[in-house]
Amino acid sequence: MDAIGLSIIWIFLTLVVSFAVGTQRTIGFFGAMLISLVFSPVIGLLFCGFFPTKEEEERQKELLKTQKAILEHLKNK
Repeated sequence: MDAIGLSIIWIFLTLVVSFAVGTQRTIGFFGAMLISLVFSPVIGLLFCGFFPTKEEEERQKELLKTQKAILEHLKNK
């Protein structure tokens, strides 16, 4: 396979990782695309796995809000 064919496959896999994984996580599309282009789509996929999903981040924010409210309630007692 020549260099153009490998480049097309590389870019295609980069876009797949960016759309499929990056958009669902806090790293986002462009962060996933940048890591995948610079290193490799496989490294980009693994790197994206370290970032929480957007739903997990929202759940963590809600838990922190609840914990702060409980702490305030306990301080006022």
